[in-house]
Amino acid sequence: MARTPVLKFAALWRQDCQGKKDYDGFVLSISSRYWPGGGGFHVLTNDGIHGPKFELSTDPSIKPSAHSALCLRYGPLDADEEDHLYAGNYLEIASKEFTGDSFEDVSSQVEHWAQRQMDKVVRALSTEFEIKVKEEL
Repeated sequence: MARTPVLKFAALWRQDCQGKKDYDGFVLSISSRYWPGGGGFHVLTNDGIHGPKFELSTDPSIKPSAHSALCLRYGPLDADEEDHLYAGNYLEIASKEFTGDSFEDVSSQVEHWAQRQMDKVVRALSTEFEIKVKEEL
């Protein structure tokens, strides 16, 4: 029987470069990177005529995938940093790799794993702190 989460992990998927997507939010923090089928990365090629160039990988054997990590963030943060989500140092507390047949398949796995990490963090913190959870509206 599935347990109802104590707190719901709040995060959004955001577009990144080269067709990748990021699923990020603060717990401590959870950071995820999605790669589309084919790899979503550039490969240096050289056809011998036009010289070397970078081309987007389209390898059909590479399935859509993601890497997610629960991170303990620590500073110092640079006050001039535009996006504090990515600033500072971090330790990976837990991580997991995901693969699937589509973005929807992979993103569902990532979101489920991220919620489990949130539940673990809430349980761990509640042994040291009094945590009062407001009911969701």
